[in-house]
Amino acid sequence: MRMTIKHVATALMALMALIVYAALGAAPAQAARLALVIGNDSYAQIQPLKNARADAAAVAQALEAADFKVTLERDVKRSRLNAVLRRFMAGISGGDEVVFFFAGHGVEMQGTNYLLSTDVSDDAGEVQDDALALQRLLEEVSKQKPRLTLAIIDACRDNPFREPGRTMGTRGLQPTAVVTGQMVIYSAGAKQKALDRLGEQDQTRNGVFTRVLLEEMKTPGLELREVVKRVRDKVSALAKRAGAEQVPASYDQMLGDFYFRRGGGGAPGQTGVGQPGAETGKSGLPDGDAEAWRVAELIGTAEAYRLYQEGNPAGRYIWAAKMRLAALEKPAAPAVAPAAVAVPKPAPEPEYAPGKVFRDCPECPEMVVIPPGSFMMGSPADEAGRFDDEGPQRVVTIARPFAVGKFEVSFKEWSACVQGGGCKDAEVSHWADDSHPVVKITWDSALAYTEWLAEKTGKRYRLLTEAEWEYAARAGTETARYWGNSASRACEFENVLNRDTKEKYAKQITWETFDCKDGFIETSPPGTFKANGFKLHDMLGNVAEWVQDCYAADGYRKAPSDGSAHVSQAGCDERVVRGGS
Repeated sequence: MRMTIKHVATALMALMALIVYAALGAAPAQAARLALVIGNDSYAQIQPLKNARADAAAVAQALEAADFKVTLERDVKRSRLNAVLRRFMAGISGGDEVVFFFAGHGVEMQGTNYLLSTDVSDDAGEVQDDALALQRLLEEVSKQKPRLTLAIIDACRDNPFREPGRTMGTRGLQPTAVVTGQMVIYSAGAKQKALDRLGEQDQTRNGVFTRVLLEEMKTPGLELREVVKRVRDKVSALAKRAGAEQVPASYDQMLGDFYFRRGGGGAPGQTGVGQPGAETGKSGLPDGDAEAWRVAELIGTAEAYRLYQEGNPAGRYIWAAKMRLAALEKPAAPAVAPAAVAVPKPAPEPEYAPGKVFRDCPECPEMVVIPPGSFMMGSPADEAGRFDDEGPQRVVTIARPFAVGKFEVSFKEWSACVQGGGCKDAEVSHWADDSHPVVKITWDSALAYTEWLAEKTGKRYRLLTEAEWEYAARAGTETARYWGNSASRACEFENVLNRDTKEKYAKQITWETFDCKDGFIETSPPGTFKANGFKLHDMLGNVAEWVQDCYAADGYRKAPSDGSAHVSQAGCDERVVRGGS
């Protein structure tokens, strides 16, 4: 019943084939500036801190002034962090500029850097299960294909654990592998400590690294690499005066330039990448960019500006080139004003916009387009009624929109496949007519139905993956069920095992039932109950649904995080079914 329960099926069961219509295109979105800022002071079981919350608040304010959409979180527990990360990942699109700032405790174990939530255990051995691995975070962000990912980590403090063990250093974080488009900045180098104060008389609310970083972030016209250089030099000098060593470290695979605030009198928050006026800072761009622009201006044709754009996609004059090209290609105004002005037609709706409902043929199931996004798959370890194979929880990213059957497949729809030669007759249950969902369908039969749809329509149909199923069932919610955590309201939303059925099959049913009545003893016609937020019906009740994945007894430990199916090279002895039955 619960949407996080995973069932194993090897025999005929009460099932329906939930279909996915895959590989839908998505309309490009305008690039954005997004920031997630976290500051953790109030650690419950390890040494609390004093500056992290204040550092996070100050950085968030500076980023907002630079036109970033900022998510600020302070004293975050792991469960909250999971939810925040899921929502933040879901908001990232290709071409965006993304900043992640973390102030708090961090440790290195076996070559991996972990950022600690406030409810982390004081047992160092549990860190790998409970903490956020920085490398994993960077990998997940990179899948969203932002133009820039900047991670600023102010977590280089003394090891907070009483018994660090043989695999953990006493302080500091290890160098981080970055991919193209990323830069990571640490507040201190390996084995160095990030200073909160410069001495007993220092009453500044912010740590040494953050106070210097804030000063440079607010300086117009400074390219990011110049910001890093200035911060490194100033922090090192301040620490040396205090009798300490602290040299901020950076790991750079960034392409092009980045400005917190551009120069040349523009709006303070505009990026300097490829915009006229950004050259007032020390950009570090190769001379070839300026020479290419000079030649394009000299020639002055549309083709010259087009060639500049193609050869210098991150050039400082890219926006000037686009504007001049647009001006050159704009049709000339007519010599005589027209007698009437035509009213332009509204822009057509994208063919597969999220929420769009369509049907590819009269006998085909009705489909709903589901938007892409990220979500936390699985259930938390402390959730009531949880099964062992429902974890570990992890962030899964669905990169492209896809379409799902709005209703469970009915006997009537199945009969069309039988008549078309694609399916075998299904055994009609004594209580059901052709408006009820088809039942007693094997995995191979469900697959055959999708193949028949694909052949009939020329479109790509298949079974959902387990990750796609849970993403569609949750419909953007984080609770155990899409309407909330309470099981008492189940009869409002789903056809579930309740008192109606218990009263009829008292001797056969020995397991727990819902304490309500929904008016149906067995199955109900698809769509009888309320839809979830994605307009999908009967996701958690009525009958269960086959998915593509092989069943793994250890849950999601080896499952992919991109929404694809978890399959075995040697083949599947058991497949997964999801939902209520």
